[in-house]
Amino acid sequence: MQGWHIYPPYPLASERFGVGGVPNANYDVETLGAGWYVNWGATINPPHPNGMSALQIIRLDGEEPVLDWETLSAIIQANPGQVWRIGNEPDSIWMDNCTPEQYARAYHELYHLIKSVDPTAQAAFGGLVQATPLRLLYLDFVWQDYQDFYGEEMPVDVWTLHSFILPEVRNSWGAEIPPGMGGYAYLGMRYEIRDHDDVSIFTQRFSDFRQWMADHGQRDKPLLVPEYGILMWPEIEDEDGNDFSNDRVITFMYATFDFFLTATDPAIGYPADGDRLVQAWAWYSLDDDSYYDGQKIGEGYGGDLFTGAYTKTMTALGQAYADYVQTLGGVDYTDLYPLRLQVDPAPVVMWGQTETLTLTAEVANHGRQPAQNVAVQFWEGEPDSGTPIGPSQAISQIPGRYEGTGTVSVTWTIPASGGYTLWVEVDPAGDVAESDEGNNRLSQTVLAATARVYLPLVMRNSSP
Repeated sequence: MQGWHIYPPYPLASERFGVGGVPNANYDVETLGAGWYVNWGATINPPHPNGMSALQIIRLDGEEPVLDWETLSAIIQANPGQVWRIGNEPDSIWMDNCTPEQYARAYHELYHLIKSVDPTAQAAFGGLVQATPLRLLYLDFVWQDYQDFYGEEMPVDVWTLHSFILPEVRNSWGAEIPPGMGGYAYLGMRYEIRDHDDVSIFTQRFSDFRQWMADHGQRDKPLLVPEYGILMWPEIEDEDGNDFSNDRVITFMYATFDFFLTATDPAIGYPADGDRLVQAWAWYSLDDDSYYDGQKIGEGYGGDLFTGAYTKTMTALGQAYADYVQTLGGVDYTDLYPLRLQVDPAPVVMWGQTETLTLTAEVANHGRQPAQNVAVQFWEGEPDSGTPIGPSQAISQIPGRYEGTGTVSVTWTIPASGGYTLWVEVDPAGDVAESDEGNNRLSQTVLAATARVYLPLVMRNSSP
C-alpha cells in the first residue's frame, strides 16, 4: 500500500483540498474533488476512493498509544511512505488529553517506532486546537520538555494545526484549558459565538504559527490543517441574532479557500511551496451526524458536506465545496518513484557464507495517470558514477496511485567483504513525462561482514 502523495511541487491545486472523515462507497467523492481525508485512527488498509490519500493518526490516551505496539508496527509496515500524525489535539481535554510532558514522551517513543519500522515514513505533530497564545505556550513546553528529556531538538517532519475559533474558558463551551496548563488559564481567549467565522482571526493564526515554526528552525517543513470549519448548527444564533445559514458558512469557506491558496510570506512561508503558509487543508466534515438502523439518532457539529444514513446526499455546503474545487482545473499527471528496495536474504550477511543477493524494487506512482514501459536500473554506487547491476529492466505498466505497483528484480554478486550502497533508479533516461523528476532514486546499504555483528544495526532505505 502506498502512502501520502501530497508533496512539493504540488502539481494539482485541487489535491490540497481535504475532508474530515473516512469516505466509503456511499460518498460521491469524485464529484467533491478532494485529494485527501483525515482518518481519526490508524488502520492497516485505509480506503483510497478516487485516489484520495489518508492522513492516519496514532491516537493517544495521555502518554500511551491506544493501539498496542505490535498492532501499530503492522499498520506502519503495511503503509510505507505514510505521514503518521502522532496524536490528535493533545492540547484538548476532549481528545488525546496530554500534558506537555506526556506528549513529549509519547512523541519520542512513537517517532522512533515509526522510523524503525519504515524509515521512509514521516512523523507529524498532533496539532493544536487553535494557534492562540495559551496553546502556543503549551507547544513551547512540549518543545522544551523534549529537549530536556532527550538532549535534542524534537524531530518533526510535518507540522499540523487545527483552527476552530473557540473560547478557552474553564467549564464553558469551546476548547477549555489545555492539560497541565491550569496555571496559565488567564491567557485563554474569550471568543464569542460571533467570532466563530471571523476570517481575520482565522488567517492571523497561520502567520502566528508559521512565525513560531520559523523561530524554532522549522520553517522548511510543510504545514497541514487536518481540521477546521464551522461547528455551529444552522439554527444557532450569535450575539447579534444572526444564525449560521448556508450562505454564511459558504462565505467563510470560500474566504478560507482563497486564503490557503494564495497566502505567502517570504520570511516565514514554506520555501519548497513558493513561501505559502499552508500546504493542504481539510474541511470538517463529510458527515458528523450519527445514524442507527437507517435513522439519524444524533446531530453532530455543523459543516457537513453530505447527509443521509445510507445513500449520502451532497448538502449545499458540499456542492459549494465541489464547485470551488472544479474551477481550479488541471489534468492528471504521472509521478513515478521507488517505493521499496528490498535485499534478500538480508542486507547484513556473513562474507563467505552468502555470495549472491537478490535486489527487488517496487515502483509506484503518486499521480493518477498510468505509465507504460517504465525502465528501471540497479546500481552499485550512486547512479551515473557507480557500476550498473545488470541491464536496464522494463515494467510494462505502473497504474495510478493506490491502484497497484510494479516490481523488478536482479541478482548481485558481492565482490568482497565490506559495506556497499546499492541504488535503484526509475526512468533513468527521462522517457516518461513526470511532475517531479527528483524522487526517482532510492538506496539501501548492504554489509558483508567478516565477523558477527552484535551491536544494534539499523539498515534503511534512503532517497537523495
